[in-house]
Amino acid sequence: MTRARALVVGGTGATGQLVVAGLVERGYEVTILHRGTHEPPELLGVAHLHADPHFEAPLREALETRDFDVVLGMYGRAAIVSGVVRGRCDHYISISGAPVYAGYNSPGLTAPFGMAIGASEDGTLADAMSVAAEVAPIGVSFARRILSTEQTVPANHPSATIFRSPMI
Repeated sequence: MTRARALVVGGTGATGQLVVAGLVERGYEVTILHRGTHEPPELLGVAHLHADPHFEAPLREALETRDFDVVLGMYGRAAIVSGVVRGRCDHYISISGAPVYAGYNSPGLTAPFGMAIGASEDGTLADAMSVAAEVAPIGVSFARRILSTEQTVPANHPSATIFRSPMI
């Protein structure tokens, strides 16, 4: 029996390592694609592809003609990755985050950023943040990029799953 093949893009970070471990536990044949700037010892048992997933050309070159049963795009890489693997995977999962919600980058918050309370899935999104844009433009810009990614992914993969962690 052939094992299901999973590609995790950005799988060496704190969240990615947990996702990779969960896939391996479930019997997936896992490949991670990352820049190669660090090689966590916990991930030495899975295949690695090295490329900068923030840019389409190196991503296409690294993936060549490979296809996968599931592709997981971690955070900001998801918009480009979802376009590159369109038609080359059965299911696309985008791991996103709470910065898409108004209030995450509210005035007066200091690092680490976050919300005083969690958001509901139908909460006000980053585009509605006008006051915060003047106070924390970098954080708001980041939030809007994440939101833009969340809008791009379903255009490339209509049945995609978008998972926002960790505050929902």
